[in-house]
Amino acid sequence: MTEAYGIDLVVDAGANVGQFASMLREIGYEKTIVSFEPVRHYATQLARAAAGDARWDTYPFALGRQDATVAMNVSQGTGSSVLTPNGYGMDCFSDLQEWTVQEVLVRRLDSVLEAEGCYGDARIFLKMDTQGYDLEVFGGVSRLIDQVVAIQSEVSLLPIYDGMPSMAESLAVYASAGFHISGMFPVSTEGRTGRVLEFDCLLVPAQVPIDPAGQPAA
Repeated sequence: MTEAYGIDLVVDAGANVGQFASMLREIGYEKTIVSFEPVRHYATQLARAAAGDARWDTYPFALGRQDATVAMNVSQGTGSSVLTPNGYGMDCFSDLQEWTVQEVLVRRLDSVLEAEGCYGDARIFLKMDTQGYDLEVFGGVSRLIDQVVAIQSEVSLLPIYDGMPSMAESLAVYASAGFHISGMFPVSTEGRTGRVLEFDCLLVPAQVPIDPAGQPAA
C-alpha cells in the first residue's frame, strides 16, 4: 500500500511504544513517520525507540478535533483512552479493570503538520489506534484531507468504552469523506464466543486509482 499509493508520510496516532512504526521499518518502509503518544511513560519509551532514526519523529501528546487538555484513563496495557472503559470492556480485558488518570495535551493534526512546515505536499497514510477516539483524530485533519491517501482505523463491533462509536458510525464518517474499505483485519475477539470485538480497517479514497504497474495514476 505504501508503495502503490506513493506514501511518503505515515502518521502514527496512538503509537504506544512504537510497535507499528518499528514494523514499518522492518518491512522496508524508509520514508517519514511521525508518531504521537500522550501517556508519559510510553512517550518516553517511544522517543527512545525512534532515537537514531532521522526520519522518525515523535510527539508526546494526543491528536483530536481541537486543541485542548483532557483527562486520559491510563491502563496497564495498551488500552489507555480518553474514554472510560465500560463494564463489558473490563470483563473482556483485565488491564482495563484498573487505571490512573493523567492530564494530557491534545492537538489538531493539521495544525501540527502546518506548524512544522516540513511536510509540504506529502502523501499521508493516517494510522489511528486511539481506543475509541479515532473519529476525533480524523476530525483534526480536515485542512489537509486532500493529502490523505490511506487510512487505518480501529473500528468497534462490541464497544468496550463508554461513548465509543460503532463500526457503522465510523465507516459512515469515512465514507462521507470519500474513503472506501480496502481491508478488514480482526484485532480482538470475545473469548467465550469468538465474536470479533474490533477490526483494523484499511480505507482508501476512490479518487486515487492505481495503474497496472502498481503506481499512483497521474
